[in-house]
Amino acid sequence: MKEIDIKQLIESKAPEFFEKKPAFVNKFILFALTKLLKLKEINEFIRNNQNNIGLDFINSLFDTLGFSYKISDRDKNKIPSEGRLVIVSNHPLGGLDGLALVKAIREVRPDARIVANDLLMKVENLSDVFLPLDIYSISSQRTQIATIEQALLNEEAVIIFPSGKVSRLSFKGIRDRKWLNGATKFSTKTSAPILPIFIKGRNSLLFYFSALINDKLGMLMLPGELFRHRRKAITILVGEIIPSKLFNVLKPKVLAKLLLQHTYKLGAGKVGNFKTDKTVIHPVEQSLVEKELKESELLGSTFDDKRIYLVDYSKAQNVMKEISRLRELTFRKVGEGTGKICDIDIYDFFYKHIILWDDEHLDIVGSYRLGIGSEIIHKFDKRGLYNSSLFSLNEGTDTFLSQSIEVGRSFIQQKYWNSNALDLIWQGMVAFIIRNPEIRYAWGAVSISDSYSGFAKALIISYYKKWYGGNTEWATPIYEYDISDNIMKEVEAILTADNYIDDLKNLKEALRIMNLSVPILLRRYTELCEYGGATIINWCVNVNFNNSVDGLIVLDLTMMKEDAKKRLYNQKSFVNK
Repeated sequence: MKEIDIKQLIESKAPEFFEKKPAFVNKFILFALTKLLKLKEINEFIRNNQNNIGLDFINSLFDTLGFSYKISDRDKNKIPSEGRLVIVSNHPLGGLDGLALVKAIREVRPDARIVANDLLMKVENLSDVFLPLDIYSISSQRTQIATIEQALLNEEAVIIFPSGKVSRLSFKGIRDRKWLNGATKFSTKTSAPILPIFIKGRNSLLFYFSALINDKLGMLMLPGELFRHRRKAITILVGEIIPSKLFNVLKPKVLAKLLLQHTYKLGAGKVGNFKTDKTVIHPVEQSLVEKELKESELLGSTFDDKRIYLVDYSKAQNVMKEISRLRELTFRKVGEGTGKICDIDIYDFFYKHIILWDDEHLDIVGSYRLGIGSEIIHKFDKRGLYNSSLFSLNEGTDTFLSQSIEVGRSFIQQKYWNSNALDLIWQGMVAFIIRNPEIRYAWGAVSISDSYSGFAKALIISYYKKWYGGNTEWATPIYEYDISDNIMKEVEAILTADNYIDDLKNLKEALRIMNLSVPILLRRYTELCEYGGATIINWCVNVNFNNSVDGLIVLDLTMMKEDAKKRLYNQKSFVNK
């Protein structure tokens, strides 16, 4: 990084600044600015740290100043370990607070970068932690905004100071001025949740009084403030994440104001303006997961280095902790999930779990939860079945429960969505069923995310009621999903075919217009069997799963299609069993 040349810096912003002034005036201005901006000290630091890049540069600066920050383990655990994320904060210091935030966030998120103006981008040693945004150049902004959006779409974390300026002294104390709406716009456009952070810190009284006299004078004081924080520390307080869907309702300017208030309430220990979700727990150490899996029952291996394990909670608690983390992350990405720090319930303790493991990348691909109906009912009666928490399972269900396997809580990590992972897990389930020949039926809940509109839900439910509906008296929903008469009239005008194939085309076309599709598991389950082999008994609202609408589906495995049998019962695809 080059040393700062104040004359060159001024001329880059105002080329004619020195031209019409006497030489002695220019000399005095440069002398005064050099003193005021502490350029001698700054350039000395730059000379001594030419080779330090990124966090090494920040660490060296903090060591030189004796500056530090405090963040509790509890707050650190609120920082999501993965996934797109917009981080917003107040801006009390004007430089060190941003660097402290980058350093603190990168302890959890090595991909985190902070939006910085064009002047800060001249600090080349920090270019890898900055995302440029020149607020004075509209032509540059378009490209820079696109770069920030792309970072979020790449599942990165982006830190923003929405005020764009350092906190000032006001009648309410030391506070940020009005927040700009960029952060909420980024969140809305990329569906990235927002993590609010409050930094406890302040500049000197000299800075605040200078800024009261003249705003630009206050800005000139900022470099000197850097050195007034010698041997001082700030405190970083982390809030709970705010889902992006909450920003689709109000105007961006109103949201920015509410977000500012929410962040300062966080600093005051008060309840904020927005409903929040808990941050999902951080990953379990990989070696612990791998060790427990290798000690579990191996159902089979595939030729592409995937292994399928059968796991019990009691023997693999670290595996189950990681499963609960990945479930919640995956379900949230499709508008579902519990909203808690992980997705685990009492049924996980006594159900079995089929887990697909990527041996090459040492990663869990996905999982299914299994419960043998006869065993669970023998121990706990029907109340031991997960779906009894969604439906009252009446006498009619006795016709299949004793010969059934209850399946659910299935997920595939997003990075494996376009793979054959689901079929591989199903092959593992088939391997399990082969060992338990009394099993004829597979059943469980299949979800429609609450992110689907009411009309889209009504279309899907009505189609499957029409063509796959069962005896609703067998299972009574705890929380029923109602469709209004007006919506039903619109739905009936679309689903007009006299056979399930043509009506499915009508359904898909109507959903396509809304940029939606039939939920994948609902489609895959009903495609698994010959027509008549899949039945959806009833529907309910799952209030503990972000208000998804769940259908209770039963599959008669004796009616599985021949191509599915060949694909799933082909245990020769397993090696080293």
